[in-house]
Parts: sequence; structure tokens; C-alpha cells
Amino acid sequence: MMKMMMTNPAKKILPSVVKASNYTTAAAHLLLRPPPPADADLRKQPQSMGNPCLDLYFGVQVQPDAATRTPKAYKYLNQVLPLAWSHNPLTTLKLICNLRNDSNDLGKSDEKAFYSAALWLHRNHPKTLACNAASIAGEFTESVGTMDDFVQILNRLARASDRYERDSDYRFLLDRVSDLFADHLRSDMRNLKQQQQQPYMDISSAALYCPSIGSSLDRSTLLCESIARILFPREESCPEEEYQGLDYAQRVRDRLRTEAGALDKLLAL
Repeated sequence: MMKMMMTNPAKKILPSVVKASNYTTAAAHLLLRPPPPADADLRKQPQSMGNPCLDLYFGVQVQPDAATRTPKAYKYLNQVLPLAWSHNPLTTLKLICNLRNDSNDLGKSDEKAFYSAALWLHRNHPKTLACNAASIAGEFTESVGTMDDFVQILNRLARASDRYERDSDYRFLLDRVSDLFADHLRSDMRNLKQQQQQPYMDISSAALYCPSIGSSLDRSTLLCESIARILFPREESCPEEEYQGLDYAQRVRDRLRTEAGALDKLLAL
């Protein structure tokens, strides 16, 4: 189920309610029109069908050859997204997910187009992307993508090691993605320990998509430490008073490496 979050902080948001942030800013886009084409690529853009959501679905063409996927190929996508959002935010959110969907003939199955749209969504409606992480990529529900999609999105957003501290929108997205990984890993770890009593095990791909600790993805996104801190709280992992912050972080990262490694080996069988 797609979720929408209203921007009013006084309202209580229920998990079953569709969430979309910054909805009140949609009116600002109503009068927007695509700028005049500046080059040959834009002059070839599709003629509007009179409904920006239809333009988003039919006008964004799949790029089958990875070599042809240049930034110019997605200029039209970035032009029509704000118009579609102002017309119908929920439908636009579904169409963004459809760019990633490869489960049926109607899905675009275009990862790069999805990443481009997801980055636009983060820049303009960050809480919408973050609050729908489980719907888009979770394995507890039917989803269109994988958890690796959010690892890649975080990597595209992260350009400095201090981003977590200075960018609240990035921090909110990272926390939600970390929660998603932690929920799946916690369930997988429990199932692995109970494997002797179970005829079969239901293991997610969280360990497969979790970045290797110390890898470039880990260093740029800070994802592993964030997941580890959720999985192994300080009071449970390091109750002794002599453990300081750095020691705790290293201990839980090492523990995550061990637990994820065991699950990864199981997935490789």
C-alpha cells in the first residue's frame, strides 16, 4: 500500500494511512509549465496528453541499452514529475514505483529512471520517500524493488561523511532504511537460531544487500553502523561502563559482520 504523509506535525500518523510530505507545496506547482526546449533532445519530447500523470507514464520511455542512459535521457522525467505531483501526488508516487517494477508487462523496469525520480522525490518530498521505504523495497510485503535500491539511493545522496549530522532529510531517510534492514535481519537471525525446530526457513535478502563493513558503500552512507546500533542497543551489547562510544560502535559493527556473514553463507547455498 502506498503511503502519504501530510506535513502538519500535530496530526498523528497511523501506519495504515497513506503518507506524503510537503503536500501543501503542491499548489505552487500548478502554474508550472515545462520550459521551452533548449536542445534537440528536448524538442523531441512527447506531446502532452493533457494529464501530467499520463505524460509521466507514456512519455517516459524505457532505455534498454545502459550505454544510452545519459542525464539528457531523463530531462523530460524531471520536467514532468512536479506537474504530475501537483495533479495527483499518490498516482505520481505509484508511477515512480512503476519505473522500477519488473513484475508485469506494465512496469518500466528502468532502475536508473527510478533512481532519478527517487532523488527528485527526496529533494522535494523527503518524508514521502522515507516513509514508503518498506512498501517500495521491503520483503514482508509485496514490493516493486529491493533493499539494494535504497542502498544505491543513499550512496547517490551521500557526498560527505558529515551528511548525517548536517542534513536532516538524509538522516531521516537513513534511519528509515536502517530500520528496514534491521527488521529483516532481526527476523532472519531469529529464524537461523531456530532452524533445528523448523522444517524450512524464511530468510530475506537483507544480508545480501547490506554493504560490507568498511566498503565504499558503507563509508559513504554510514549504513552499517546505523543498522548495527538498532540491532544491538548499547545497554544490551556493552553494559560495562568502561566501554566508550568508539568501542561500542566497533563492537556492534563486528557483531553485524558476524551475523550478516552467517546469513550470507546460508543464502549462497
